[in-house]
Amino acid sequence: MNFILDGLVGSLSGSHLLPLEDHHGVALDTMDMTDKISEFNLKKTGTYLPIYTPEHLLDRNENSTSMEK
Repeated sequence: MNFILDGLVGSLSGSHLLPLEDHHGVALDTMDMTDKISEFNLKKTGTYLPIYTPEHLLDRNENSTSMEK
């Protein structure tokens, strides 16, 4: 699956295995995923940070992206 999401371009691929029989007490499925990010707009980094990111980290992020050429 290819995706474009607000400054992020990439793809996801993988497999999901689900057994035919129910094994009580054992995980029912297995998922194996691979992701590739081909483009990432550093000016959009704040979008992906947690809501409660410390202020000094937000300032650092904003200053580092403003130095881009």
